[in-house]
Amino acid sequence: MFSFQDQEEIRLVVNSGAKLLDLAEKMADNSAVLLKCRPESGRNDQVLFTDREVLYIDAKDLVGHTEAAAVLPYSSVVSFAVETAGGIMGESALRLDLLTGKSVSFRFKGKADVVSLAAAVRKGMKA
Repeated sequence: MFSFQDQEEIRLVVNSGAKLLDLAEKMADNSAVLLKCRPESGRNDQVLFTDREVLYIDAKDLVGHTEAAAVLPYSSVVSFAVETAGGIMGESALRLDLLTGKSVSFRFKGKADVVSLAAAVRKGMKA
């Protein structure tokens, strides 16, 4: 099972056209989805950045039935950093430093609005 506590870097591909999984659709009633991504590994997993938390959804099969989901609320973040690189590659990164003393970095390949993500993290940290 996936755990944010065990991760140091998660490489993502921005995937705005992906169909949301059932869990994400139920969650979206309470939170606004800011960015949908999938890991570069090519699996059917998805990562959703909302205005309240980060959800990592482990997909069980090709039709999107979920096996498990890991939730990282922004309230568990003590600090963060944003890195953007312009040009053709368009890569960016978001590093979240957690209360546990560990850090998780999300590296985005493609157009990711890391400024909106940073604003959501800042807002979530205050809540």
